[in-house]
Amino acid sequence: AYNDFLSWTDQHNRANHRGFSATLRRAKNQVGRDVVKKIIASRESGQPLAKFRPFGRKSKAESSEEFAKVLPEGDGYYFLGADAPLHCQAGNAIAVLQPEGEVNLCEVLDWPLGNLREVDYDWQKIWNSKQAQEARDMITSTGCSCTHECFLTASILFGKDNYPKLAKEFVKESVATLAG
Repeated sequence: AYNDFLSWTDQHNRANHRGFSATLRRAKNQVGRDVVKKIIASRESGQPLAKFRPFGRKSKAESSEEFAKVLPEGDGYYFLGADAPLHCQAGNAIAVLQPEGEVNLCEVLDWPLGNLREVDYDWQKIWNSKQAQEARDMITSTGCSCTHECFLTASILFGKDNYPKLAKEFVKESVATLAG
């Protein structure tokens, strides 16, 4: 039954989800663009993905193939085969400024957009660059939606698709509080 569940989850994720969030996450390792391309190519060809996650060896899955079946689409929600609750707002409402001046749209993907020191600290030159737009396009086209805690607040507050859900939850909680 466990293997059947893993197979079903993998088929469901391949058919219904575009994101590669868990495969692109990292513990302390940077994931470069070349690795992202390899992950996507491996995912599309049906190859196991456990090798891309260094901490995967500590997984309780019985084999790397089983681990890869629960890995493809990300944390919690995807393990259950559900839609990702949030679309990432990296590059739209939030970015990362590294201590050395490097700017990234995301902490999970090591996709440097430029260095503020090299553009006389002109944020707009980097934020509006062709490279930044390419990174935003990749985030949008893959449906990237990880659960990286530093980006969740921005994704909740600035993701316009969330406004109806937030309003509904607010009303539901308010009614429960008043009734209760």
